This record gives sequence, C-alpha cells and structure tokens, in this order.
Amino acid sequence: MDTSCLAYEYGCLPPSHDLEKMIDVLYKRNQLWNELVTIEREHHAKSQELITPDNPELIELDTKIELLRQEIKTRRKSARKSIDVSELAEQVKQLKTERKQLYAIVKEQKKVLIAERKEQLAILEKNRRGKVKKAYAASGLYWGNYNDVINNSYNVARIRAMKEGKELKYHRFDGSGKLSVQIQGGLAVEDVFKSKNNLLQIQLVDEAAWTCPIRAERRRLSRSKFRIRIGSNEDRSPIWMDFLFVMHRPLPVEGMIKTASVVRKKLGNTYRYTLIITVVFPQHVQKVSEKAGSIGIDLGWRMTNKGLRVAYWADEHGSHDQLILPTAILDRFQTLKDLKSIRDNHFNDACQMLKTWMQNKSLPEWLRENTKYITQWKSPVKFVLLLKEWEENHFSGDQEITAYLHEYLKRENHLWLWEFNLRDKIQKRRRELYHIFAAKIVKKYSCIIIEKFDLRKVAEKPTAEEGTQGTLPMSFNRTIAAVSILRNIIEATAGREGVAIVPVEAKNSTITCHVCGSIEKFEAEKSIFHTCSVCGTLWDQDYNAALNLLKR
Repeated sequence: MDTSCLAYEYGCLPPSHDLEKMIDVLYKRNQLWNELVTIEREHHAKSQELITPDNPELIELDTKIELLRQEIKTRRKSARKSIDVSELAEQVKQLKTERKQLYAIVKEQKKVLIAERKEQLAILEKNRRGKVKKAYAASGLYWGNYNDVINNSYNVARIRAMKEGKELKYHRFDGSGKLSVQIQGGLAVEDVFKSKNNLLQIQLVDEAAWTCPIRAERRRLSRSKFRIRIGSNEDRSPIWMDFLFVMHRPLPVEGMIKTASVVRKKLGNTYRYTLIITVVFPQHVQKVSEKAGSIGIDLGWRMTNKGLRVAYWADEHGSHDQLILPTAILDRFQTLKDLKSIRDNHFNDACQMLKTWMQNKSLPEWLRENTKYITQWKSPVKFVLLLKEWEENHFSGDQEITAYLHEYLKRENHLWLWEFNLRDKIQKRRRELYHIFAAKIVKKYSCIIIEKFDLRKVAEKPTAEEGTQGTLPMSFNRTIAAVSILRNIIEATAGREGVAIVPVEAKNSTITCHVCGSIEKFEAEKSIFHTCSVCGTLWDQDYNAALNLLKR
C-alpha cells in the first residue's frame, strides 16, 4: 500500500528538569560528528593517494590560474574602481581551456587506477566502516541518537561531499542540536498516548483543543506534556527527558510514528525548542481523484511595482497569476541591511577609538599583544575577549576607554538581538506565505510542472575574472526570494497530498515565444514585457516561461 510521510512540528519549553543531561547528549552528538569528520578526511586523503594520477602539468596549470586570479584581485583592490583586467581574464580563460583538455586525460587515467587498485580501496573502505563503528560505540549515546548522526547526518553529508568534490566540516558546539528516538517498525499514533511505550510518551489533550470556537480556550486546552528517551539505566529502564509543549494540531489517527526529535536551536542569546514527529500514513487516493489539470510554475525573482515576484504560474485552463513578496516584507529585509550597516559603523568607530587612545601611551605588553592585529579585526567578539582580560588587568588611566568599550558592547548587543529577532520573524512570515501558496495549488491541481535546474549554481560567487559588477542587487533580491525554500515547500506539500511533480528543462523557457516558438534575444533585465519580433505578441517574460513549462 502506498504511504506518505509527514513531519508534525510543535513548539515546546525547555526541559522541566535535568537540562544539563540534555546538553550532555547534544555535546556527545557533536563530538561524534567531529570524530566522523576526522575519519572521513583521513579516508579521503588515503583514497586520493591511490587513485590520483601523478600529473605535474595539471598542478602547474592550477597554480598559474590561481596566481592570475590573485593578481586580478590585487589590481582591483589597489585601484578601488573599475579597471580593465581583460588581458589577465583572457589568460585565465586560455589556461582553463588547456586544463579542461588535460583533465579529460587525467580522468581516464583515474578510472584505470580505480580498476587496478580495487582491492586496496575495498580495504580502506572496510577500515573506515570499522572506525565509524568504534566511534559510535564509544560515543556514550543511546542508539537512537547515534543512528541519527550516522544515517541522517554523516552518510548523507559524505555522499554529497563526494559528488561536489568537497570535504566535511567540523562543527563548533554552541548548545544547539537535537535528541532523537527511532521506532523500529513504527508506533501507532494511539499508542504514543499510553504509558507502556518506552521511547516516546505524550499526554493526551481534549479534542476541544482543536475544535473549540474560542481561541483562548483552544490555547489553554492544547497545553500538554511529553517525554522522550535519552538513555537507559543499569537495569535497562528508560532515562526520560520531560517537556511542556503546545499540541496545536492532532496527529493522524491512522498514522505510524517513525521518529521523534527535540531540536534545540540557538537564537541570539537564547534557545528555541521544537518537537518534530515524523508520521507515515496511507495516502488518501480519494483526494487525488478530485483534482484535475496541470499547472506550470516559473520560479525566480524579479522586482515589480507591487513587490518582489518569486513565482508566476499558468494552468491549462487559461488561468494565471503571480506570487509576490509585498513591500512590507521587503522593507523589513532592508531594515536588516540597515541594522547590519549601523553595527559595522559602530564596530569601525570602536576600533578607531581604541587605536587613537593607544597612541603615544606606555601600555602593558598584554594589551599591545592582544591589539597587534586590530586593523584586521572583523567581529565584536574581539572586544568581548579583550575586555574579559582587561577586567583582570586594569591599570592607571584606562577608566575612560574601558567605559567607552563597555557602552559600545551594550549597544552592539541590543542591535544584534534586534537584527536577529527581526530576521527570524520575517523568515517565518515568508515561509507562511509560501505554505499558503503551495496549499492552494495542491488542492486544485493533480500535476505541478516546475523548472529543472540547480539553484545552488545561482548562489555561487563569481570568479575573480568574472568580477562583481551587477551581482550585488541581484544577490540581495535572491536572498530575500529564497526560491529554493519555495520549491522545497511545493514539493513537500505535493508529496503529502499525492500530487505529481514533473521537473522539465528550463533552457530558453523565458525567451521562447509561447505563441510561435521564436527564440527572442533581448535584454531581459530592462523590462518585464517583451514583444515577439515574429508574431508581434506582447507577453510577460515569467508568464511566457510558465506557459512554456506547461507545454513541455
């Protein structure tokens, strides 16, 4: 029988007792991850030694390209204005062409080495798996937690890293993380409210918590408790962690709970706790049969007089519309940018004030040593660390400057929290708009057609030879639009409701006339509308793209 998976998310409070136990589990998970990163890096280095052909010419080309890019950056930085680096850029282009041809040969050589050294690679892989097994056995974690780190973090990340040619990164522990339990075979939703279950227990709430017409009464009735297992005593009895939470929506009675996690996320100078329950349940085929028709959605970002357009859709019945992030949200994102600018100015002022104060003064050695690289400071944390040592080493005449720095840090903390909380609010608001949009679509259509392209490519920084002209405003709007989040929400909502997602090629979808098929060459950034040079039809670029996706 076909099944569907859905994650239910609930807000909760910190544990009612033994918070240090939770932090200890989160720290051990973090330590396990870092140990796995070490194992993976060592394994990767040894594997590459076996399968990388010895090709000095390729290394020499890479070195030349990097030196030319550094020269381009140096010239631009010293000029502080737009300068002509086309000669250097052309040299980079020629070297990249040579490198591409040479890499094709190296690639074939690599395949031969992999085949020849298959047994050695198998031994390395066996050793890696043995080290991973020892690492999680020595982690001191309950099996649900180390399984989550291994299967849902490490294995997924290492496969992605291998595909992208990158390496795993260590994680600094800041108190964030999650507790997890995995229920083999699944747990019926009705059983989670019974005390016999020894992994996850939830206190049942009155049904009026979801049906009562009075909002205040619903909020009162939806307050509940749950407990999640974090380990075992010597007699194998559960060690529980208890939480208060708001069960604002019911779990599906026909569902089976597969996993449950409590996420602790650092937000500013505090933490947010969330309960996430993953439920598997049969798809409702009847819902799918009631829907009809297909819809093409063109994702992107384009500024209009109404706000930032992030999607345009068209269906086979002739209906079409756009999804706009209103100016109220854009203004708040601009406020974020302004706050960051204010914080940067205050930081620069504080650095300058300290440098000016230190001039022509007889200062203790520790202060000179700690401020030796003050011109390269990038973060207010430098002042926090400096004042921490200063408090223990006061000297005559330092009262004025330390008072100034304390006042600066007080103001910085206020602005930082303001920026952090504002960002959290507007991201939630944007996510809500995307959820509403996705919900409306999946209720009406049985097939959703979207562009097939890697959104990560759009976010890549330009190389030195490409420069930065024209990238900054677009980058800001791209960040605001967050179309990858929109696409993920559409795909997740469609999957839950049994709606088909059909990705199609996006090439030339914007510039191909949907009426006559002519491929139009024009400057798309200057105007949303374009008149086809062949058939004379005036069309909106994004509406045109949505129709082309629908046809394909």
